[in-house]
This record gives sequence, structure tokens and C-alpha cells, in this order.
Amino acid sequence: MAVRSETAIKKYKLVPPDGGWGYVICIAATIVFTITSGFGACFGLIYNDLINTIGMGSTMITIFTGIGVLVNAFFGFITSPLLKILSFRQVAFIAAIMYNIGVFGTYFVQSMVSFLIFYSLLLSAGFGLLLNLTSTIVNDYFTSKRLLTVSLTQTAVGVNCMLLPKLVAMISNEYGSRGCILIISGISTHLFVAVALMQPIKWHMKKEELPENNDESLILLVNPPNEGDKTPVVTMSEIKPPNKTVTEKTDTSITLSHEKRSRITILISELFDKSVMKIFFSSIIIIGPACSFFCDLTFYMIFPQALYSLQWNYEHVAWAISLLAFGDTAARALFIVLNNWLYRIGIEELYIIGLGIAFLSRIGMLLSKDTIPVLVYMTIIGVSRCFFIILAPLVMVNAVGVDKFTAVNGIYMLTVGILGIALGPLTGAVRDMTGSYTIVFAIMAGILLLIMLIWIIELYYKKRKCKSQRKTSVNQYNL
Repeated sequence: MAVRSETAIKKYKLVPPDGGWGYVICIAATIVFTITSGFGACFGLIYNDLINTIGMGSTMITIFTGIGVLVNAFFGFITSPLLKILSFRQVAFIAAIMYNIGVFGTYFVQSMVSFLIFYSLLLSAGFGLLLNLTSTIVNDYFTSKRLLTVSLTQTAVGVNCMLLPKLVAMISNEYGSRGCILIISGISTHLFVAVALMQPIKWHMKKEELPENNDESLILLVNPPNEGDKTPVVTMSEIKPPNKTVTEKTDTSITLSHEKRSRITILISELFDKSVMKIFFSSIIIIGPACSFFCDLTFYMIFPQALYSLQWNYEHVAWAISLLAFGDTAARALFIVLNNWLYRIGIEELYIIGLGIAFLSRIGMLLSKDTIPVLVYMTIIGVSRCFFIILAPLVMVNAVGVDKFTAVNGIYMLTVGILGIALGPLTGAVRDMTGSYTIVFAIMAGILLLIMLIWIIELYYKKRKCKSQRKTSVNQYNL
């Protein structure tokens, strides 16, 4: 009987649901990204009258926007350390409060100082935290369906962002700038609904039975056997890590030393994770997507002015903007339809393809003289933007795992912010010195090409190394 009971023991491990409540998380992510990114892209439409009222010139707008980007990046960076001292939902709730106070506060703005406090500091801080937290929890809930769900979420956000400018323009015409801000403030309170939907992953983990020959050192999900159960199930107390020789005295001292550490000390010690920093300096996994996104963002900021300098009229520029958004949204929809096939290609390989599309479409645009070819290339540039937005978090989570993703994503956001502050004004200086947008676009295309070539070399080296290790393991096994 003892042998029968022993062989009947079942072992389980905890795995993400890869569905279930995860689809509710996708709805929450759509709400967050639509409100933060969608209304953020309508900055000029929302705050134009307010900016004129308080007498803010172009220089101050650039400075305040730059401060906002830096604050956004910094709070995205410290998200991971904050999660060491606060729960996920506590940080998310604080972020939603900061964002909503920032939006609502701009309704009462009467000076540039108050605009700086509410928009560039509070709103941007909440935005940075929410952006990192939302990306993290989507990756937490999915494994094999990660590409599909991220594509689905981003497609819904893309469609919403295409409609928001018209909605904002309609509200502004009807209620004025401050009335528009007040309505947007009310819409932004839906962030609290999104945060409430973001339940901890541990509430929805499902158990997966392990094979009998699996290593017992793995984390197991175990339930005490009910009275009616005939099959015993391993409990957590029955599982002991192999070769563990730590004494009770040592455990007590470790616990006491941990309790003595203040939350501030923990926060400071977690700011720079050594393993994450090693990846940052030894691989292109973080710096590559950060530089690509900066180049893409810079292009989006200055290409309308470049088209106006070519004597394009307002209608043609509007078409170019619409086609960029169309290309982006269409590519996101294709990611949903073809996600299984694309997943087999590989996430890093797909990102390299996106870099190639971005480079070639920009070169094609620079070499084109007629309106129609330029509009076609604009659509293709929109397609490449989809690769940058959807694949960047997937590249990072595949490289470091879910546990380290928040920290890596924070460093990614901080890198984008630093590049924006350091190189953003430099691109403007190059434009002013040369009097040409073509040179700026050519430099950005060159950066994308350089990133693509370095990434191809790194990926080739990693595959060669992996193949060599596999071959060595086979030879050792045969011996």
C-alpha cells in the first residue's frame, strides 16, 4: 500500500493562465494606453488655447515637453524598485491618482509654473508608472499567446487613437479648451477601473501537472488532499530544496537584517539591478529598441514641418498623417491574424525585419520627389512603427524573463527619455545649421541601419554559441 501511495503522488507547478482573466487584463491595458497615449498625442488640440492664454511660447513648450518626457522616463525606471516596497495595485492606484490630479489640475492653470507642476510633473509621473505597470502585467498573464494579445491590445489602441483627434476637436469646438480638459479629466477617471481590473497574477495562476521524472527542485503548486481524495498530493512543507544546509540561526539573522533595512534603503539598492545592467551594457536588447523608438518618435515630431517646407498644403499633410496611422493599425491587425506564423520566425528576427522596413521606407521617401510615392512610403513607415511598438516589450521579456521585465522596461524608458533630452535639441540644431530636413532624416535612417547590422551580428553570434553548446552537450552525453 505504501508503494502505491508513493507512486500516486502528483506534482504540480504554477503557470500563467494564458487566457481567462488575462483577456480582462487586455481590456484594462487598452483603457490605460488609449487614455494616456491617445490624449497625449492630442496635446496641441487640447491645450492650444490654454497655452496662448498663459503666454507660453514655442521655446517654453519644448522645455516643458522635455521635462515631461524626462519625468515620465524616470518614474518608469523606478517602477521596479517601488514594487519591492509596495504591492502592484498600490503603485498602480498611486499612478492613477497622480495622472488624474495632473489632468484635472490643468483646468485651473493660470501660469506657466502651475502648468509645469500639473502637466510636466504629476501627469507625466503617473503616465510613466502606468505605462511600465501595464506592459508588465500583460506579459505576466501570457506566455504562448503573448504576441497575439499584445497585438490585439495595440490594435484596439491604434483604432481608438485614430478616432480621438476628431473627438477632441469636436469637444473643443463645442465647449472650448477648458471645457475639453474637464471632459477629458472625467474620461481619465476610467483609469481607476483599469487599475481595479488588474488583479495580481497569483490569483489566477493555474496548476499544471509535472511529469514523474521532473526535478523536485522546481516550484510546485500543491493542495492538501481533501477527505474524499484518493490520490495524495504533495504539500509545500514536504518539498525541501536539495543540499540546503542553512541553519535556523542563519535564517533568523537574515530575517532580522532584512527587517532592519528601511524601505528607502531597499528602494535605493534596487534602482540598478546588476543582472539587468549587465544585459544593458553587453547586448543590444535594450539600447537597440530605445534608439529605434527615439528615431521613430523624432521622425513623427518633425515630418509635418518637413512636408510644409516642401510646399505641401494642409490637405496633403493630413493625408500623410492619416496614412501613417493606417499603416500602423493595418500592421497591428496583421500581427493578430498571422501571430502563429510570425511567432515561429522569432521575436528578435521580426524586430530586425522591422528595422529593415523602417530604413528602406525612409530612404525611399528621401529619394522620392512626387506626392504619391511619398504617401506610399509614409504608409510603409507606419507599418515599421508597429514593429517597434509591439515587439520592443516582447524582445525584452524574452531576454530576461517576466521577473526582470519591469526593471528592464524601466531602463528602456529612462534611455528613451535621456536620448530625447540629449539628442532631441541636437536634431533641431542640425536642421537649423543645414537648413534641410533631408539630412536629419538621413542621419536617423543611418542610425536604424547601424542598429540593424549590430543586431544581426549579435543574433548570429548567439545562435552559433547555442549550436556549439548543444553540440558539446550531445558529445558529452554520447561519451
